[in-house]
Amino acid sequence: MLLSDLDLLVKDPTEFVRVLIMVLLALTIAITVHEFSHGFIACRLGDQTAQRMGRLSLNPLVHLDPLGTLLLFIIGFGWGKPVPVDVQMLRKPTKWSMAAVSAAGAGANLLAAAVVGLGVRSSSHTAPEVLTELLVYVVVFNVILAIFNLIPVPPLDGSKIAAVILPNRIVSVLAPAARWGPLILLGVVVVDNLTGAGVVWRVIGWPIGMLSRLFMGFNPV
Repeated sequence: MLLSDLDLLVKDPTEFVRVLIMVLLALTIAITVHEFSHGFIACRLGDQTAQRMGRLSLNPLVHLDPLGTLLLFIIGFGWGKPVPVDVQMLRKPTKWSMAAVSAAGAGANLLAAAVVGLGVRSSSHTAPEVLTELLVYVVVFNVILAIFNLIPVPPLDGSKIAAVILPNRIVSVLAPAARWGPLILLGVVVVDNLTGAGVVWRVIGWPIGMLSRLFMGFNPV
């Protein structure tokens, strides 16, 4: 749900606020899990930078980027405050180590979604409806954050993972274009939202739906 979706705001302001609060809570949890996991794995691999800067924490306030969070609601694209990683401080400063740090965010989001999904399955007939609904949002946004970040376009985590998987000749060809990745990605998402083309969703929608159904037994998106 985006702030640009004004239909619900006009028709039912109370429902709009209720859903907005749930989305904010779910996003906060997903972003916190994602960024903490980057720092945790980096720390385990030898880089203490995140720990020294107070970023190795489950306190969401240290991971939320105000502009990135706002843009999530305006254009459907945003970010948390990136966890600092110094590749030279890793015990093995290789692209494999960086890929492991990068994959940690998406992996933790999927693990969180799987665990909370069990809660959805067990609470659907016993817990208050509002709690079950919140848990569903938590599952969905963890899955969305994981899948979106696996897109192999800089600065997303998938680009660092792709650098390990793809042959070196392809990586070297794509490397000069990496600096334009953030602008290209932002441009695609903005145009996608303004035109309603749904290009990004066509790419990531099916794995999000599949994983949501796997974790909860149904697909709410």
